Amino acid sequence: MSVTFDVIVAGDIIEHLNNIGNFLHCLKRHMTPETDLILTTPNPFDVERFIVCLIRNAVGVNPDHTVWLDPVVMWRTLDRAGLRIVGFTWTMTRFRSISGPGVASQLARVLSGWITRVRPAMQSDYAVVVKLS
Repeated sequence: MSVTFDVIVAGDIIEHLNNIGNFLHCLKRHMTPETDLILTTPNPFDVERFIVCLIRNAVGVNPDHTVWLDPVVMWRTLDRAGLRIVGFTWTMTRFRSISGPGVASQLARVLSGWITRVRPAMQSDYAVVVKLS
């Protein structure tokens, strides 16, 4: 019998994996119906990534990422693994896609702050709380 946990946190790791299905299968062995699995990941539709693409004509991708999971794909991935989302929230990490002292960078930061208040689906990250199905 595997050791089980009340809470499992997998913060910003799922986007680095070669096989998400195997990862979720392994996590399930350590879960009970009461276990909360908390997953966080970057939002591929982050407004800052969009603005960087507009300004620099480049897609900003962490070279260690193997996949981006938007919330819909996350839901489908978890559902296929026999897991269900019971909680969802948009989050903002301290990591910024836009940096530098230039006017374009400053304008982009202000614009992204306004856009994410109006369109939360363009936040930089999100978190889900997951249970066994």
